[in-house]
Amino acid sequence: MRIKQINIKGLFAMFDHEVLLNMEEHITIIYGINGIGKTMVFKILHCFFNTNFFELSLKPFEELTIVFDDDSLFKILNTKSKFIIDFYSSNNKNKQTFDLSKYKNDNEKTRINILKYLIDKFPISKIGEDRYLFHETNKILTHKELSKKYADIKSNDLEKYVKIKNIKELEEIIAKQKLYFIETQRLIRFNLDNKNIISKKLQNHQSDYKIDTVKFYSNDLAKIISNKHHEYSLLSEKLELSLGKRLMDKKIETIDDINKLKEENSKLEKNRNEFKAVGLLEDEKEEKFNIPDDIDALTKAVLSVNIQNMKVKLTIFDELYNKLKIFLDILNNKRLSFKKISIHPKKGFIFKNSNGKILEATELSSGEQHEIVMFYELLFKVPETSLVLIDEPEISLHIAWQKDFLNDMSEIVKIRNFDILVATHSPSIVDGNWDLTVELQKPE
Repeated sequence: MRIKQINIKGLFAMFDHEVLLNMEEHITIIYGINGIGKTMVFKILHCFFNTNFFELSLKPFEELTIVFDDDSLFKILNTKSKFIIDFYSSNNKNKQTFDLSKYKNDNEKTRINILKYLIDKFPISKIGEDRYLFHETNKILTHKELSKKYADIKSNDLEKYVKIKNIKELEEIIAKQKLYFIETQRLIRFNLDNKNIISKKLQNHQSDYKIDTVKFYSNDLAKIISNKHHEYSLLSEKLELSLGKRLMDKKIETIDDINKLKEENSKLEKNRNEFKAVGLLEDEKEEKFNIPDDIDALTKAVLSVNIQNMKVKLTIFDELYNKLKIFLDILNNKRLSFKKISIHPKKGFIFKNSNGKILEATELSSGEQHEIVMFYELLFKVPETSLVLIDEPEISLHIAWQKDFLNDMSEIVKIRNFDILVATHSPSIVDGNWDLTVELQKPE
């Protein structure tokens, strides 16, 4: 299933918006004046597709309809006392209704149970009647303010406090469509999962659970490459153990033509060099050799086996290579000024200035960091067939970078199977591509 249309009514009790997604180019842009609800639309969709029903029930809208390319749809009703989700199958003959109105229930028992959950999971302390210390900012919040702080409350976590009939079935239906939200705050991550760290450090040590996103993704990439090398090693072992059987079954073809053998070896060496250039393989010192013309049949057979095995093993890196190539091409050729980014298979990102000095990620400009984070997420984090929401991609970007944005997105969409929905104020992001845009209208 892919989303093709989003209708939202009563946003901030003022706006009704209809968004038809561009299903051919897979890129749609929504724009409009400040305060018309672009970011709120994204937050509402993010809550729904992450099954954060409690948070969704607090959002300022009255009705949300999400239509898929098979004509199935969700309709969400969100009034003062009712919170109901209907799912219609593709033929509209089957309607399933899920009543989540308990999330709107303001009775004392429900309120206390939800607060217990929040205090147990997040860095919060109760310090008085309806007064809670939020350690991340050292601010004192009420229950209502506290509840609105979290968009990551999963319904299955809250289920032990608020019982909803058939909640698992609803979550399974929603899970068929993936959604990924790239928010405006992209440069810092909060490690709120480790409550032990938070409870010990508390107010004066926020840096212990704040992480620079560029550094985090550098480590993440090193882990991805390490996992691929582990796959490579396992396959190498499997090929070695199966060599005898493959020879007996005549699954390995000996290349008798010396020129063909040299050609295949040259292709293999070119392939390895391409992988080294993007940081998938370390540039180890190897003894280079040329294949002479007068080798015997046994040597041809051994070289044939080695070439065939290596070709099979290197396919493990193909998908990752394509992503890294685009990642490095965009950043080095279109983005980074007087700097270069390279990849080390064990260290992740390596940054150098034009004089060859190694730079820390924090020495990059905010615009450069925003671009690295956004392109990394698009290429390495977004699941296939997702709808990707990108909020204000123009943040901290030079006009020339903004004008390149849609071309870069088109290039990424070619190798990644997903759709992109962008919210922007910038005409430079649109760059004349008004056929990809949907204007959010004011009330008549």
